[in-house]
Amino acid sequence: MLKKRSTQIFIVCVFVFYGAWMLVQPYGVAPDETMRYDIPMYIYKFGVLPGGDDPLLIDNAWGLSYAYFPILSYMISALFMKAVSVFSTEPVVLLMAARSISLLCGVGTAFMSLKIGRKLFGNRMGLLFAVFVAFLPQNIFISSYVNNDALAIFSTSLIVWFWIRGIETRWDIKACIGLAVSISICALSYYNAYGFILCSIILFFASYKTVDKKTALIVGIVFVLAGWWFIRNAVLYEGDFLGMRTCDAVAELHAWPEVRPSALSTPMSQGMSIFDMLFKTNWIFSVAGSFIGCFGGMDVKLPMWMYIVAGVFFLVGIILLAIKGRDIFSSKKGNTFLPGFFGNEGYGTRALFSWIMLLAIIIPNILNMYNSYANDYQPQGRYSLPMIIPLFYFITLGYQAELGDDGEKHKRAVIIMGAACIIFALLAFALAFLPAYAGKDMFYLAAPRLI
Repeated sequence: MLKKRSTQIFIVCVFVFYGAWMLVQPYGVAPDETMRYDIPMYIYKFGVLPGGDDPLLIDNAWGLSYAYFPILSYMISALFMKAVSVFSTEPVVLLMAARSISLLCGVGTAFMSLKIGRKLFGNRMGLLFAVFVAFLPQNIFISSYVNNDALAIFSTSLIVWFWIRGIETRWDIKACIGLAVSISICALSYYNAYGFILCSIILFFASYKTVDKKTALIVGIVFVLAGWWFIRNAVLYEGDFLGMRTCDAVAELHAWPEVRPSALSTPMSQGMSIFDMLFKTNWIFSVAGSFIGCFGGMDVKLPMWMYIVAGVFFLVGIILLAIKGRDIFSSKKGNTFLPGFFGNEGYGTRALFSWIMLLAIIIPNILNMYNSYANDYQPQGRYSLPMIIPLFYFITLGYQAELGDDGEKHKRAVIIMGAACIIFALLAFALAFLPAYAGKDMFYLAAPRLI
């Protein structure tokens, strides 16, 4: 009963807090929200899915639209808009309906993090793990405006949960179906989360070791639920099933000359090495800082001391893991501080899971790094956010290695750390987000184009 009560309180608090960010934030201050909102508005008005080259969606400056890329999040936004339009069609009401999918995905990620945490770490440390994930300011920000990042992050939480369920049940039918649905959602969300699809393939075959009807079931479900989008792209865009090549071609035709893909200056085009980009342009620090919290168009920052505090917290957790918990990567028998199914399944399974979680950290950062280096220099932490659950998995392991699983020291430390994370998020809202936007009209920058 206590466990159920704590879950309910946690989810309600997350929902209310995330909702405050959503309600305060004016339209168009978040990255490309005006271009993104055009898509659910188009579906809401016309009742059909748009093509990427529809003149109503192509941005005057950038010469492209987001309709080339997966739009599941925007499709759900349009459904919410249609539902609330029964009561009101006021622009602010429709906007909040469209944003609600991001809010619900953020709350869903928090809920799944609690389930994952309790399974991996036990009740108390599991709740702390969920607090780490749910109250990271940048994760809250992603859950407050129209985008597909929030859906992508939610899909990664589902995928990790079904990794656990699959290992625990040796991939029973429910786990296979759950993984397939989760992969489908990921495929229809955002490309920077696609590393989790690769990780799922590796984990499934490494842990199941068989190709049979369960494999066919997963492939079949993913094809039915997600394949239609890529087939549609291939038909519309002459075989370009991802839409990227066609999007660049359209931008080359319609964008302002200085922002056309061929005109963009990148570290690669300047002859810079990746090492130079990472350190001489402060790419690493920009990404790390905006992973913690940087709002608006990267112009609303936290006080510097908050970045330092968060950075120290991350670093200490990783150092503790390196000193006391590195055996999680070893299949040899040794001390473990992971209760639950890892102890039952053996050290080889625990090591496999940990290596896959490490890979799930590496891939989105490589994609983020390469995109900045070769395509469009944007050192933004939101592109690395799909790693949030694996990252806090390792950080939580580090602190658990130091604190143990029980005892008075453990209890006090968990309470202090959890409270500190929540206070940190409240301060991010009070010191940075609220002062930037409080009292401003919701549409003071721009009005939605397709109203």
